[in-house]
Amino acid sequence: MVNRALGKRVQLLVTRGIIESTNDSQPMQLLRVQGLADSTLEDAENVQPYGLSARPKTGGECLVLALQGNLEDVVVVQAAGSSKRPRNLAEGEVVLWGDAGAYAKCNSAGELELNGDTDHAVAYAKLAAEFNELNAKFNALVTAFNLHEHLLLNPDPQKPLLTAAPVTPAMPSTADITKTKVPTVKLKGPL
Repeated sequence: MVNRALGKRVQLLVTRGIIESTNDSQPMQLLRVQGLADSTLEDAENVQPYGLSARPKTGGECLVLALQGNLEDVVVVQAAGSSKRPRNLAEGEVVLWGDAGAYAKCNSAGELELNGDTDHAVAYAKLAAEFNELNAKFNALVTAFNLHEHLLLNPDPQKPLLTAAPVTPAMPSTADITKTKVPTVKLKGPL
């Protein structure tokens, strides 16, 4: 009889479950999990790695450990939403992702991708300072151009020898790079 009880406890050490609800207001996140044979595990602690916190979605799968085989003392060591997770990663790639599609990927080329790989982050403050200086110099050139005159030799001896020809004024720059700023991404470090 002791062997049978011990065997049952060993059998219950690790099981799969379906997340029914989550409580993220406590120091340790608590999950309600449907386990084997429709058993419900209340207040299963979701053990997460230091520095990373995620709230799994209801209906997600999880791996449950019954400490010492006791179903009254369970922890969740891995929760997943397998239908949403990024797939087809190259070996060594790591992705931090959210259900709405946002992600940060450390790719196999040693780059950090934020929500895509088609554009580059820039040091906006440095770019804006250089751009504003270039824009000011361009507008000073436009002003100088607009003030100059073209002199024409007048063939009519009854009129002054030189006359000013009208100049079509150039337009100053109205370029603005503030729309290129991504306010939700901040960079720090040597650039």
